[in-house]
Amino acid sequence: MEAVVVPNAVDPERFRPRPERKRLYAEEGEWLLVHASNFRPIKRVPDIVRAFAKIRKRLPARLLLLGTGPEEEEARRVAAELGVAPWVTFHPPTPHPEEVLGAADLFLLASEEESFGQAALEALASGVPVVATAVGGVAEVVTPEVGRLVELGDLEALAEAALDLLGSPRLPEIRRRAREWALLRFHPERITRAYLEVYAKALG
Repeated sequence: MEAVVVPNAVDPERFRPRPERKRLYAEEGEWLLVHASNFRPIKRVPDIVRAFAKIRKRLPARLLLLGTGPEEEEARRVAAELGVAPWVTFHPPTPHPEEVLGAADLFLLASEEESFGQAALEALASGVPVVATAVGGVAEVVTPEVGRLVELGDLEALAEAALDLLGSPRLPEIRRRAREWALLRFHPERITRAYLEVYAKALG
């Protein structure tokens, strides 16, 4: 039997748009950009901060970094060095990341490796476009209709892609498509059927 890849699912009831919560994390008139991870070096969180500094020069924005880990101290240092520390919020890990993701305007992912990109999928299900590095399985999740993919390490491209999306008159449509895509392709019922098909073939 040949190998079959079944993607992860996302809970559409848990991960959904929550625009009413944005005021808890950003000031009036600010765009809210979010990144969520375990802050390991492979996630390149300081690069997220560097890209954000470029974005902040051109748009009123706030960056919320959800999580903690080895790179938190370096990310804080970079934020201070680049003068954007007042607009970078470090949010501790929470059992309810959906409450943060659903409030965002954009999700940023700068990883050097991703087997799939679950956080990006959860953002899309929350109606949040994603700008990410084109590594691993991320391209299975982030398509041109719902976000942008850039080359690893190209922080200028990361910032420009974010600015392009936030400045697009089609942003409301992109947000709607993001959720539709996540539910169409990664709904739990669809993924469960895929697993059952694999089991049925295996049992013969």
